[in-house]
Amino acid sequence: MKKILFLGCCVCLLSLQADDVSPEFKRLLTRAGMQFELPTGLKIIPCQENEQQNYDLALAANGIEFRYAIRPLDDALFDYQQWKLNPPSGSLKIDPNNLSWALFKTTLLNISGGKSDKFQAFNPKDVKEEFYADWGATAFIPVRGDFAGKHKVCIAITLFRKNKANAYIFILGSSAKKVQKHMMKGFYALKFREI
Repeated sequence: MKKILFLGCCVCLLSLQADDVSPEFKRLLTRAGMQFELPTGLKIIPCQENEQQNYDLALAANGIEFRYAIRPLDDALFDYQQWKLNPPSGSLKIDPNNLSWALFKTTLLNISGGKSDKFQAFNPKDVKEEFYADWGATAFIPVRGDFAGKHKVCIAITLFRKNKANAYIFILGSSAKKVQKHMMKGFYALKFREI
């Protein structure tokens, strides 16, 4: 009887860990119209404050770290629509839906210490089928500063859906070989909800 009770407790603890993302992260997912599935074998670790790029969730295993950042567009779209109703003379605002590539370039410059802003856009059909996104891109870059921590390289991914969000996935490690070997563990964990 004690063995059954012990096994039952272990199963309950393991199933709780799968839903152990913060309430704030769950709210971001809802606002952004996204879904997240905690990958098997990865453990949630604390996010580290840094000057280059904030993120909302971090996972780790085998010396690889996966960081996820979600930036819903709802507030920016509301502000933009309000501005359009009565724009002050001489003022200019850009539709938040038209900033994804510029935001990604800026992010890459920030986390690479100004070393790289080059990226490769995903095939539109593939990003739509695999992530339910309107646009996405990836870059392989060196990382610097507080964002890097103990890591040296990063695969950065951005996903965008019109009127919903810009999202970022950062896969960090000590070498390109190590990152490429383990990157698929958390690559598809974050995506938009199917329309």
